[in-house]
Amino acid sequence: MGNSAANNRKCREQRIAPCYENKCEVVRHLLDRLDEDDAVVQLRELAEDADWEVRHEVALAIVRLPNNHLAWFVERLINDPNAYVQRAVHRALDARRREVRAESHRREKHERVAKRVQELESRTKRQVGRICREHGEELIAQVAHDLRALATRLKPACYQLVAASGDLRPRAANTVLTQLSMFEKLTEDLQFFSEPLRIEKRDERMAEVVQAAIEAAQSNMAKAGLETPSIRIVAEMNAGIVVPMARHLVQIALTNVIQNACEAFAIDRNEERNAEIRIDVGIDDGMVTITVVDNGPGMAEEDLAVVTAFLPGRRNLSKPSSTGFGLPIAARNIAAHDGHLEMKSCAGVGTRVTITLPLTTDEEKR
Repeated sequence: MGNSAANNRKCREQRIAPCYENKCEVVRHLLDRLDEDDAVVQLRELAEDADWEVRHEVALAIVRLPNNHLAWFVERLINDPNAYVQRAVHRALDARRREVRAESHRREKHERVAKRVQELESRTKRQVGRICREHGEELIAQVAHDLRALATRLKPACYQLVAASGDLRPRAANTVLTQLSMFEKLTEDLQFFSEPLRIEKRDERMAEVVQAAIEAAQSNMAKAGLETPSIRIVAEMNAGIVVPMARHLVQIALTNVIQNACEAFAIDRNEERNAEIRIDVGIDDGMVTITVVDNGPGMAEEDLAVVTAFLPGRRNLSKPSSTGFGLPIAARNIAAHDGHLEMKSCAGVGTRVTITLPLTTDEEKR
């Protein structure tokens, strides 16, 4: 058993090491492949390397690791025999805390601006326009941060493609293609989120919209290379429920919510979990209520607070296809129908998303 594990490790090292001058470069390469199954496994092996400089490089990488892998690396390296490695861990944790504070500051600023918009909606258009410009500038700043990060990752791979040969070329090319695809998807979501919504409501059967959203979410997962056959999706609803809506906007919102639940299962990789997503549609007090409940990994309270601010542009690095726009687009589309999207979650238990939409149009209300 021990010999088999050692041989497997040696094979992995032989597969990667020849492309790089040293193991520190391997660490930097693996950080661009965190969405691949074996990248974190190899980083764990490098965190136990006999060379302190390699462990030091892994410690610096803690700043970019997804939350679900953070604890193991911190526990392993924070008490490393080498003081430089220990200090690198503390610097990486400090950087993560600064990013959390910066995110909190951005969220608070967004909330202040949104509140000011509401307060000034009844006043002159000039005042509202000025506040909306501020809101737009904040949005652009958040997205620009992610665009710059993607560009930064593309540059080394492009340099390698030009300068290197042999086995390195296909690996670097794959990095370029992957990041370019993400860049394209991110800018597409940004454009969709930034454009004014055109709400032309027609009566639509809710059951048909839900089924179309399920199929779209499954298709998106397949395109992202994430398998979903083990996820059981159960939809229970009255086939006769009809809701006035701009169908494509509500369908996109539901697709994003369902896909978010599927992605949570895909990255959880808990084979003992009987993955299930339940969708229920009902009517209550003149509103149609759609609930999407999963028994997935759920979220901690602090993570939920960030997600439910519905601020666009914050990518979830543990999800390879995440642009950070999915749930903000869903919340925006539902709000445009005078509806509401609410999310509740508990770590280790699952997540519940509740969408409410009015059953009458604005004209009928009048």
